[in-house]
Amino acid sequence: MIRKNKIGMLGKWFVLVLLVAVVGCSSLGGLDLNKALLSGFDTTSMQGNSTISLELKLDPKKQPDDKTKAMVELLNGMKVELKQLKMESRERMSIAGQLTLAKGAIPFQLFAAPDRMVLKIDGAPETMVFPFGLSGVMPMSDGDLMFSEALQSIMAKYKEKGIDKTYASLIVNNLPNPKSIGVSSGTETIHNEQVNGYKLETTIGGSELLPLLKTFIRNLTKDDQMLRQLVSQLYDVVWPVVEPYLKQGALELPMSGSADPFGSVEALGPVEAFGMFGGIRDSLMDVAADKELAVDMLHTLVKQVLYIAYIGVDSMGRGENNPIKDILGDKTYAKAKLFFDRDLALRKSDIELSVGPQSEDTSGISAIVLRIASEYWELNKPVKADVVEAGAKPFILGKNGTFLEWMKTIEPSSLLGELLADEIKRQSVPPFTYETKSILIPVGEAGTALGKTAYIENGTAYAALDMLALKMDADAAYNGDTATITTYWDSVIELTIGSSNAIIDGESYEMDGTVRKHNGLVYVPCRFIAEELGGYVWFDEEQNVIVVEWYE
Repeated sequence: MIRKNKIGMLGKWFVLVLLVAVVGCSSLGGLDLNKALLSGFDTTSMQGNSTISLELKLDPKKQPDDKTKAMVELLNGMKVELKQLKMESRERMSIAGQLTLAKGAIPFQLFAAPDRMVLKIDGAPETMVFPFGLSGVMPMSDGDLMFSEALQSIMAKYKEKGIDKTYASLIVNNLPNPKSIGVSSGTETIHNEQVNGYKLETTIGGSELLPLLKTFIRNLTKDDQMLRQLVSQLYDVVWPVVEPYLKQGALELPMSGSADPFGSVEALGPVEAFGMFGGIRDSLMDVAADKELAVDMLHTLVKQVLYIAYIGVDSMGRGENNPIKDILGDKTYAKAKLFFDRDLALRKSDIELSVGPQSEDTSGISAIVLRIASEYWELNKPVKADVVEAGAKPFILGKNGTFLEWMKTIEPSSLLGELLADEIKRQSVPPFTYETKSILIPVGEAGTALGKTAYIENGTAYAALDMLALKMDADAAYNGDTATITTYWDSVIELTIGSSNAIIDGESYEMDGTVRKHNGLVYVPCRFIAEELGGYVWFDEEQNVIVVEWYE
C-alpha cells in the first residue's frame, strides 16, 4: 500500500541536505549562505528543468567480467531528463521528461497530487496509478480513520507553525564549511533571461566527509537553544492533537499492551496481572501533559542520541580493512557550482558526485560519477501543473496487481519492451514465467470453521497461521506461546500469542492486531503476515472473501 507523500517537501529536503553537505553555511563574498539555503523553504511554486546523468568509469588495471560489461553498456551515459517540471504547490506538481539509454530514449509523464500519482511511460499502454492514503486494500476501520484524522491535524499544525524552517535552520547554522569554497558576483542565462546574482563554487574530498560530519554533530549537541525550540514546537504540534484520543482510549500509548485473547490472567505479564500498568499509563499521561517536563525529557533524549551518533561516526573512520575508509578516500569527491539571484533564491546548480573505492577489488569499475544540473524560474508565481489523466483503464498498483503484473502490459516491440527482454535474457530468466497463486478465504465469525475461514475485528482480518504458511511455502513451528515462521527465502518471523509485536530477522515491527488462539489454532493479522510472505491482500466485498495473491 502506498501512503500519501508530500512531493514538494521531499524535494526541498533533498536539495537542502545535498547543498549544505557541500557548501556549509558561513557568509562569503557578500552572499549569506544561511539565508540563501533557507530561501528554498519559502518557494511554493516554480518551473524548472533538471538532468541527472550517470557515468561508470572502467578500471584500466582490471578487466570487468561479462555481467559487469553488460551493466556498463546499459547504464553508462544514462540520463534522466526532467524537461518540464511544474510545481503548482507543494502538494501538486507535474514532470515531463525522458530516460535516455545507449539504445534510445523513453519519454514519460508524471502528475502528483495529494490523492494520487499518475505515471505514463512510452511503451506501456496502461497508465500506472499510485493510490495514496490508507484506503485501497481493505475498508478503513474506525482505528484507521482516527489515525488518518489525527495525522492530518498534525500535518496541518506542522505546516502552520513552519517547523521545516526550524529543522533547516538547525542544520544550516551548525554545518561547518569545507576547505575549498569561493563566491563571486556574476550573471547567468536562465530560461532565456539574464539574471544577476552570486556564483558559488566548492569542492569537498571524501576524506573530509567524516571530520565534517563529526564537527556538525558536535555543533548540534552544543546548540541547546535551537534543539529545545525544535522539541518545543513539535510538542505543540503533536500533543494537543493526540491527547484527546489518548484520554478517550481511541489511541494507545506505546506501553498500553494488548487485550488477552483468552481473558486469563496467566497470559498477562506480572505488571498487568497485578493491575499496576494503569498507574504507569496515567503517570505517562501526566508527564506528557506537563510541557516543561516533557520537553526537557525529550531534549535530553535527543542529545543522548547525538552523542551515540558522534561515537558511531567517529568509529567509521577507524580500524583496518574499513570499507567506509576505502570508499571515502581521495578518489571520492563532491563538486558544486551554484547560482543564487539577488533575492538569494537558488536559480541554477551543477553538482558532481564521484565515488571511487581505494581497494584493488573494483570489479572493473574505478568510479561511479553522478551529475545533477538544474535551473529554476517563475518562483512563487502562478504555475499550473499539467494533469496526466489516468484513462479509461488505468493500472492501479495494489488493486490491479503488482509492478510485475504491470510490466506484462508493456508492448514487446517498444524500446522499453526490448530493454526488459534484454535484461531478462541477460539474467537467464525466461520472460514472465512467474506463476500467479492465490487463496480465497471466506469471512465468517471468530471460532467458526476453524482454519478455513477468516474473521474481521476492528478493521483487522485474522486468518489461521497454519493455512497461510502451508499455502505460501513457509514453515510454522510452535513452542508454548511462541510461533516461529520460516519463509521460502529463509527469513524468520517470531510471534507471541497475545502480542502485536513481530520480530523479523531480529528487528521489531508492530502489527495491526494481536496474535490469537482459537481451539488450538493460532490466528494472525492476515495482511501483515501474508505481505511478509510475499503476498498482496485485499477484501472482496461482493464475495465476502479475503484474497491473498503471490507469485512463484
